[in-house]
Amino acid sequence: MNEPIVLAGHSHATALGVYVDTPDFVHRLLPVRNEDPRFEGFTGFWPRQENYWNSLAKVVAGRRVALLWDGNQHNAIWLFSRGVVFDVALREMPELPIHPEDLDRVTREFEGAATASQRVIAAVAGQRVGA
Repeated sequence: MNEPIVLAGHSHATALGVYVDTPDFVHRLLPVRNEDPRFEGFTGFWPRQENYWNSLAKVVAGRRVALLWDGNQHNAIWLFSRGVVFDVALREMPELPIHPEDLDRVTREFEGAATASQRVIAAVAGQRVGA
């Protein structure tokens, strides 16, 4: 398979040379910024919405895809929170306290992202299988 790997997803994809959006807001494959022929970036409207993911699933038939999903929620949600929002659980220090309500909040924050990413992965994989 000599087709370039498609890099797609949220803002962290820009670290790999994917343009975060396009001036005309059209979803499309573009060369990555460093012009590495092994990769193409899938870009389009920002912030990412359902039509971005649907468009991605349509254009990647038979292609390999590297999906960059979210990535900065820990800062966006909790960096400037007042007080202690949650404790950190370390395998090396099981004696540290964990407050169940904090664990519940962390779980709730990330469950939505996990569900959405699974749906996108299934759509992309479905297109590849049908290719």
